[in-house]
Amino acid sequence: MNSLTIYFSIFFFIYIAFMVWSIYKSRNEDEKERNNLSALMGMATFVATLFSTFTLMGMPDFFRNHGVGAWLFLGVTDVAMAFVVLWFGLKVRAYSRKNGFNSISDVLNLTYGGKKAQLVYLLGVFVFLIPYVAIQLHGISLFMNSIWGIPEWVISLLVLFAIFLLIRLGGFGAIVRSDAIQWTVVFITVWVIGYVCLSELGGFYSGIEKINNI
Repeated sequence: MNSLTIYFSIFFFIYIAFMVWSIYKSRNEDEKERNNLSALMGMATFVATLFSTFTLMGMPDFFRNHGVGAWLFLGVTDVAMAFVVLWFGLKVRAYSRKNGFNSISDVLNLTYGGKKAQLVYLLGVFVFLIPYVAIQLHGISLFMNSIWGIPEWVISLLVLFAIFLLIRLGGFGAIVRSDAIQWTVVFITVWVIGYVCLSELGGFYSGIEKINNI
């Protein structure tokens, strides 16, 4: 067993332990605590949901084809997306305080006065989730197959079963906490990888100079 397999196995079971903790925590909260998730948790949920698919499938291949040009793409698009999300979030918060609603479905019902808009919204979310979930399952199955040699279809079924348990036992609170854990892991990992890569290149300016000379 190589070092990559050992490290991955250790962190995998640590992550599973955090999932169990998030389910336990959510099941022991009262209704007020479940509805009082912090803004940081909300941001962590959004970031984890967005970048998990990029990390598993899109960005490695994009970086392989375009090199450091991928950094510029990410920088511009991420800043623009962050601005739109913050602007939209402030608008939604102001609207919710004025009209008193609890979900996007309530907003649609209040705005359009019927169930048709809610149905269109739910259909759009469902259609989006089909490729999103498929990409995630395919990506994690490929990765875990390369680490442990388990068939991809077995991994996909196990992941789906784990998702079902998380939602069924822990509800929305467990989902948010699991996303927050993912965001924390990704955030720390990215900084560690960046630091190690720059150290190997002799620092930031030396690294940029070497890249320009390639």
